[in-house]
Amino acid sequence: MHQSDFIISRLIADFHFKEQNGYLRQGVCPQCNKKELFTAIEKPFVLKCGRENKCGAE
Repeated sequence: MHQSDFIISRLIADFHFKEQNGYLRQGVCPQCNKKELFTAIEKPFVLKCGRENKCGAE
């Protein structure tokens, strides 16, 4: 298993992401606990909450 595969599998397990069109989406944000967390599969370096005005966790 490559390091990037390991990182992606841990992100899916830890934040309950769903894979969609090259992104990990609908992950549970650790700050607001809403299913709005997302990141790109190819570069999963930054996790961002989609609730920019209410949470905006990054």
